[in-house]
Amino acid sequence: MKLLLTRLYNMQEKLDAEIIKNHSVEHVEELYHKKVVALQVELCELANEMRFFKYWSNKGPSDRVLDEYVDALHFFLSIGILIEAQDFVPSYPNDDSIDFDKVDNTVMFAEIMKLTSNMYFDVRHFGFAFMAFLDFGYKNGLKWDSIITAYEKKNKENHQRQASGY
Repeated sequence: MKLLLTRLYNMQEKLDAEIIKNHSVEHVEELYHKKVVALQVELCELANEMRFFKYWSNKGPSDRVLDEYVDALHFFLSIGILIEAQDFVPSYPNDDSIDFDKVDNTVMFAEIMKLTSNMYFDVRHFGFAFMAFLDFGYKNGLKWDSIITAYEKKNKENHQRQASGY
């Protein structure tokens, strides 16, 4: 797990450097706050694609769940780099004793949103939020190999966007 995350952190660090260069980002604290809000927006897009809270609909999750999960992962990694937490390696999942069948997606998602809101004011919540996010993916059947492949694809796309003036 540590090697995989180190690889992802390295890829994200290169993308972040490119974005900072292209967009003249200077204020680290302001950048941190913007990244936390961007993370929360991506998490909400993930929830929208998963549809677990849409009690009024019988439609299942869309085929974009993995893509949205990876978008949020980009921001978790980017925040980890910014706060110099690249050595933080959550387990995946963080506790094998959790019976994920008994944990409701809505409750798990609310916990992730609470933790990321707390991150806005205190970076020490990063590790808890990241672990909860990874557990959420695990609970919903996202496999690490698929996540890595989708992350690499999206990272490449993001570099292409930066090169084209996104």
